[in-house]
Amino acid sequence: MDADRCGCAWTRKGVDMKPWMIGALFSMVVTLGCAEVQGSPSGTGGAGGGLAALTVLTTEPPNRATDVSPDTDLRVVFSEAVDPSSVTDASFIVRENGGTSVEGTMVVEGDTATWSPRDALTLLGAYEALVTTEVKAESGVELPSEVSWTFTIEDRSWGDAELIETGSGDAAVPQVALDPSGNAIAVWQQDTGERNRIWANRFEDGAWGPSQSIEDGSGNATSAQVAMDPSGDALAVWRQVRGNRTGIYSSRFQDGVWQTPELIEDSDYIANRPVLAVDPSGSGVAVWERWSESAQAAYIAASRFAAGAWSQVTRIDKDQGIAVQPQVALDPSGQGIAVWYEGRIWANRLEDGVWGTPQLIQNDIGSPFAPQIALDPSGNGIAVWHQDNGAESNIWASRLSSEGWSNPELIERNASNARYPRIALDAAGNGIAV
Repeated sequence: MDADRCGCAWTRKGVDMKPWMIGALFSMVVTLGCAEVQGSPSGTGGAGGGLAALTVLTTEPPNRATDVSPDTDLRVVFSEAVDPSSVTDASFIVRENGGTSVEGTMVVEGDTATWSPRDALTLLGAYEALVTTEVKAESGVELPSEVSWTFTIEDRSWGDAELIETGSGDAAVPQVALDPSGNAIAVWQQDTGERNRIWANRFEDGAWGPSQSIEDGSGNATSAQVAMDPSGDALAVWRQVRGNRTGIYSSRFQDGVWQTPELIEDSDYIANRPVLAVDPSGSGVAVWERWSESAQAAYIAASRFAAGAWSQVTRIDKDQGIAVQPQVALDPSGQGIAVWYEGRIWANRLEDGVWGTPQLIQNDIGSPFAPQIALDPSGNGIAVWHQDNGAESNIWASRLSSEGWSNPELIERNASNARYPRIALDAAGNGIAV
C-alpha cells in the first residue's frame, strides 16, 4: 500500500520515524484500511492528515461525468461516519459554471452525504461540486483539504416514435398530461368503423402500457382532454352524442384504474369543446360550450370536481349571444380563471368554488379570437389571443395581478398574419408566448 495515496505520512510533528516504527505503522495502516479516493476528484483530502485523516472514497456522479440527468442527486461517501451538523450549504457547495451556488437539500446518513437539487439542473449545464474542510468526522477529525469534481448535464433528446394505440381505425386529436415524476397519460379519439371512441394509455417507469377505451360506448365520442395531479391521478373529459344531442362525460383515473364514466352535462343543449384543469389536490374544473338550437346562441358552462364528485353545471358567460372557444386554468390553491370569445375576450374568476362576474379584458381594436390563459402559483396570470385589425392578425396579451387585468398589449409586430397563440408561466410568473 502506498502511504501517500492513503493520505498518511511517515513523519508526525516533525519526528523522524525509525525503520522498526515504520514497519509497525505500515501494519496499522493495513489494519485500518486506509483507502484511496475513487473517481479521482481534485484535492482528495488525504495528504497530511495522519492515520485518522477523513477522506472521500467516492463521488456520484464521478468527476468529469457527462450526460448526467438534470434531476440527479449528488452523493459523497467518506472513509468514516461524518458529523451531520458539519455538512451544510457552506461546506457542500454546488455551483453552475463556477458561479452562483445552486439551492438543494442535504441528507447525511453515516458515511454518506446526499445533496438533492431543489429544481432540475440546466440541460447542457456545466457544474462543480465542492466539499470543504469544514466537514468533519463524528470523531472530530476534519477533512484535511477541499475535494471538488465537475460534471455536465445531458441534452435530453427525443427517443424513437412508439405506437401506443392498438385499435384498427384512425386515431386522432391526442392530448397528453404529465405528473412531476414524468409519468404521463395520453387520451385520443379512435374510429371503430361505426363511431369514435375515447382511448387512453399510461406512460409509467419509462414505458407505455396497453391502451384501453375509457367511455361506455353509448354514442360517438370526440374532443377528449386530460389533466393530472402530482400524485399521478387524472381526470379526463370528452364530448359524446346522446340521442339527438351531446353531453360532456368524465372519467377519473385513480390508483391505476379508470373509473366508470360520469355524465356531467345532461341537458337539452348541444355541448362542445370541453377543456379541463386540475389542481395539486386532484380537484378540477371543466368548461365547455353550450349551443341552444332554439335560441341560436352559444353559452359557456362550467362544473367543478371536488371530493370525488362534479358540481351542478353553472353558466359563466356574459349572455351576449355567441360565447365560444373557452379555456381554463387553476392555481395550486384551486382558484381559477376561464377566458372565452364573446364578441370580444372575456374572463371569469373561480374563487372558493364560486364563479364571479364576467369581465371584459380585450380592447375595441379589431376582431379577437382563440384566447388562452395560464396562471402562476400566486394566482397571477396572462391571457393571450389573436386579433384581426383589418390588415393582418396580431397577437395580444393582458396580465392579471392583484390589481386586476392590465391594458391589452400588442406582443407580436410582424407584417403578416399571426394566429392561435399559446402561453405558459413558470413558478415566478415569467411567461413565454408562442
